[in-house]
Amino acid sequence: MIRQSLGYRFIRAVIYRHSKLIVFRHKFPGVNLGFGCLLRFDQISNIDFGQEVEVGNHCEIVSVSDDEGYGELIVQNKVVIGSFCNIRASGASIRIGERTLIAQNVSIIGANHMKDVSRRLEWDVDQRGVVVESDTWIGVGAIILPGVRIGAGSIVAAGSVVTRSIPSCEIWGGVPAKKLSDLKTSL
Repeated sequence: MIRQSLGYRFIRAVIYRHSKLIVFRHKFPGVNLGFGCLLRFDQISNIDFGQEVEVGNHCEIVSVSDDEGYGELIVQNKVVIGSFCNIRASGASIRIGERTLIAQNVSIIGANHMKDVSRRLEWDVDQRGVVVESDTWIGVGAIILPGVRIGAGSIVAAGSVVTRSIPSCEIWGGVPAKKLSDLKTSL
């Protein structure tokens, strides 16, 4: 179901609670949510979306704070998030820079659980958070793991698993991702 509101196009989305959908639409009128998106957050103040952000169908976006207050999602202007993406800022911060293209089925995971069995429900505080700088392109099915920074202008190839940071203007791919080449353009 498509409806016009304040000159922006909204496509029906599923949100954790219906009242949060109204708050979300009021705070972020420049965000187009695809059909069947699931947005879960405990505090609207921990989420920030820029203008002209497109979120594809059936995406799951989660930003839930842990006991220490971590759980922040910042998506800057002109970002495109493809269908079926999974972005989890629970227990960590995820920042996505301007003009970033995120293809379908991409997972960006801000924090992971502890490896120690007795502490498995706790977040691993040594390695958390993801930063995707401006003008990056993340290919279909890529997985971005906690503690990673993807430099401005870089490309992550389809199906890659990114386990460490990527410098600016490089192409990385594989499992685990490694440098494939430099980009000839500069920012």
